Amino acid sequence: MNMFYSATCQSPVGTLFIVVDGDGGLQNLSFSSKKAGIASSVPATTECDHIKTGLAAYFSGKTAKFGINLRPRGTEFQKLIWKTLSSVPAGTTISYKELAARAGKPQAIRATANAVAANPIAIFIPCHRVLASDGTLGGYSAGKGDGGPKNRENLKIKSYLLDLEKQIEKSRKSDQKNKNVSSH
Repeated sequence: MNMFYSATCQSPVGTLFIVVDGDGGLQNLSFSSKKAGIASSVPATTECDHIKTGLAAYFSGKTAKFGINLRPRGTEFQKLIWKTLSSVPAGTTISYKELAARAGKPQAIRATANAVAANPIAIFIPCHRVLASDGTLGGYSAGKGDGGPKNRENLKIKSYLLDLEKQIEKSRKSDQKNKNVSSH
């Protein structure tokens, strides 16, 4: 039987609950201990430190790229959607319809939305980058409780993450531009 380790991490948008497997692969990252499956894990000592380090770099505005081994559990379709979603660049957004098309499943818009809602790894699999077709925030299931569009706390989290990533990308592009100028 595979061991699972859990830890918490404080962030500007609340407590994050982390679950990794015995090899350090991230199984779950959630704003809810219930969604994270904390009950079926043992408290971590150092097993989750690499996740906390990645989150600290993210929330300090240093990076939106992670070298984290992701091991989400789900159906093959869900994993396809999550992999496709992971290719959406930080600082940008996508609609469910666009995401379904990029995954090669243009008719599966509702199933794509359901897969996004079932994402077990918030932030690292960036479901917050998916917007409703009219460009509004829509919902955010990775937050606390119900993920629907009426959950204002979740929408504040989603908005915060999108704004943070825009700032990270703006800084990255500025640093890259300065690097290119100084090398000439």
